[in-house]
Amino acid sequence: MALFKSKEMAAPQAAATPREKVEVAPGVYTAECMKIGQLLVEGDQMSHDNLATALQLSNGDPMQFAELALARFGAGRQELAVAIAEVWGVEPADTRAVELNPEIAKLLPENIARPFRRGPPGAGSGDCRGLGR
Repeated sequence: MALFKSKEMAAPQAAATPREKVEVAPGVYTAECMKIGQLLVEGDQMSHDNLATALQLSNGDPMQFAELALARFGAGRQELAVAIAEVWGVEPADTRAVELNPEIAKLLPENIARPFRRGPPGAGSGDCRGLGR
């Protein structure tokens, strides 16, 4: 009993076929991602090449686009927030400038308040010791 087939009995080889490139349908917010990216390019937060890469990788997903702009291409958080607000027609907000009512601040558990740096008014940045916890 032979374990290997001889060359004469080998199966004919199939002709190699190149793989077809599958085009993925663009996401719902492709135009918005492009507008945000253009604002970042105009503000020197991103290069044209990086914009093209971010648009391709995010495929119209604004959350993915924002993550790429921040983490991979080094765009500023504030600049990205302003660009997003402009494209969607909302006011950008800086939550660090918001003053909480001291009575409400006391209701927040420290483990929730600390990541958002919401201590009592007058306490230092990130100081949550006065929350009563």
